[in-house]
Amino acid sequence: MAYLVRTIVSSFWDEDKDEIPLDEIPANAIGDLKTKGNKLSLWRVDDLRELDTFGASIYSGYESGISKIMFVLLPFDEIEQSFNLEHSPEEGKTAIIGLEEYHYNISNLNYKKLGKLALLIRQALLNKKISYTYKVKNKKAIEIIKDLKEKGKVAIELLGNYARRKLDLPPKPSEVCKSCPYYN
Repeated sequence: MAYLVRTIVSSFWDEDKDEIPLDEIPANAIGDLKTKGNKLSLWRVDDLRELDTFGASIYSGYESGISKIMFVLLPFDEIEQSFNLEHSPEEGKTAIIGLEEYHYNISNLNYKKLGKLALLIRQALLNKKISYTYKVKNKKAIEIIKDLKEKGKVAIELLGNYARRKLDLPPKPSEVCKSCPYYN
């Protein structure tokens, strides 16, 4: 079964509080679904054993460290039937070569559709029989990035400064410092 994964901040969703009615999702949770151009970015995962690699992909772009990334997993077919889902590899921002092909957008989002999506996410978080969430820890993500880098599957120029520090690479040149001798 294929899933679409989206990173979330679990504390925004009050994931440990079963008593919150589905229609009373906190405003912070809605804010966690950051859109651009009325589109929401997601990644298709066909094999759940690859979730750590997708987590590493997210870590690869961060400028500062975080302890873990949490994903919510949404059934691909359900999202495809309920929303305007577009395959958009050109918009997949990742340093892991090849993963951009798994990028999708839900487009033409509005208040009502975003609310419907928030309900699906909240339902996934409340489902205790099947885990629809997944956490990727920092250490594991960095190990994967190192391994993929050794295999030539990391676009170094797309790495964020956090991953660069962990891989003993120089920081990204800033716009201000492009003339610095270090980068020339």
